[in-house]
Amino acid sequence: MAILATPAKLKTGEWGARVAFPVKPGDELTVKASNGKSWPATVGRVAWTDGKVSLCATVKNGYRAGGETGRCKECGKVIRDAPEHRAMGGLCGACAFDEFDM
Repeated sequence: MAILATPAKLKTGEWGARVAFPVKPGDELTVKASNGKSWPATVGRVAWTDGKVSLCATVKNGYRAGGETGRCKECGKVIRDAPEHRAMGGLCGACAFDEFDM
């Protein structure tokens, strides 16, 4: 079940989400705006928390948010924004390479 969140502008200038309790990277969210529009998102990183409320950068539909480029098409893990990951066709390093590639 996804956690309900609202859109929030982070200090970095990027859009993220405000959640009414602590979250961790990888948690699934449903972000709902005041106009009624909602969308699924995943916590990419926690920008701030006071133990009760969390502000976090999110990954939405595979687009970059908070330093991530999306999720691996094969295993679902977050793909970090790094030169060796951008050219892997949506796969993380573990899924893009096997023992025969080393």
